[in-house]
Amino acid sequence: MSKPEIEAVEAHLRATPRKWLVTGAAGFIGSHLVEHLLTLDQQVVGLDNFETGTHANIEALVRSAVARGATDADDRLLVVEADVREFDAVLHACEGIDHVLHHAAIASVPRTIAEPIEGFTVNVDGSFHVLEAARQAGVRSVVHASSSAVYGDCPGEPGTGAQREQTIGRPLSPYAAHKHIAEVLGQTSNRTFGGASGLSVVALRYFNIVGARQDPEGAYAAVIPKWVALLGKGEQPVIFGDGQHTRDFCPVEDVVQANLLAATWAERVAPELRERPGDPSEGVFNIGLGGRTTLLELYDLVHAGMLELGAPCQGIAPRHEAARTGDIVHSRADITRARELLGYAPRTAMADALRSTMSWLLGRA
Repeated sequence: MSKPEIEAVEAHLRATPRKWLVTGAAGFIGSHLVEHLLTLDQQVVGLDNFETGTHANIEALVRSAVARGATDADDRLLVVEADVREFDAVLHACEGIDHVLHHAAIASVPRTIAEPIEGFTVNVDGSFHVLEAARQAGVRSVVHASSSAVYGDCPGEPGTGAQREQTIGRPLSPYAAHKHIAEVLGQTSNRTFGGASGLSVVALRYFNIVGARQDPEGAYAAVIPKWVALLGKGEQPVIFGDGQHTRDFCPVEDVVQANLLAATWAERVAPELRERPGDPSEGVFNIGLGGRTTLLELYDLVHAGMLELGAPCQGIAPRHEAARTGDIVHSRADITRARELLGYAPRTAMADALRSTMSWLLGRA
């Protein structure tokens, strides 16, 4: 059996270390990216405004990287407190950088509805600043976080409901629109400047991500950490709608894998395979498991897992409230394109991702 593509990429990075900028470094996804890069002996600049990201995440990622064998982790990580809306700060952070992993965002459908100006300036203006700063600084590649929210009311493929990159629907929220605009900005950068500057831009459409360091607090917390936190206290979680909405999921470890594959894509894949004239989804990839789980099924999995871990939640059923504005009804990733062009292959089972998430959340309580 041939070696997975990610193993070859990681071996190459260890042999030829590079310098990376991770925006949103103190957040959920960003902290995992920084941690893994440190274990690969890379130099990392982590940029965050610490509005939702935390210093505790920075401390935790360094401890975890050291526990995984990273040496001189503190010396190889520079944390910059800045906002992606500040172009000069982003440009300065990009100096000497080889690859940018852009994950600074207001990553909440409800919050972008409640705070539309804030959402737009962070998600759209901030993304443009990252792309333009990277171009001016001579960065080799930018990978930016998009979202399955981009699919909007697209029903997916007949029979399977799987959503393919080439076909999207109407956006159902400002967040979905922001992410699509950022994708188009990246594609435009590739077509306008890619040849001259050498900058490669890739967008990863994440489906619902699962893992440790996902904040369970606040009005805009994601569903899994929110449920775990409530069940851990013996309280009743809420399901918005009838529970038949479906979601595809992605362990954060596979998100990390996808970022490394995307960042090095232009080095590994011939231009004729990367450039697809007339393809509206050029440079865009779905990142998920390729499955579908109803919210009721998900609740049963989380509830059973919490019982196994000793949570006081025996007999607690979810409370149903009205479906929220902006929420997609059904979501399932077709990951064929990511497999074939990036070399992406999910390596973490959903059950393992849920277990590690629950254990982490209970451990911090």
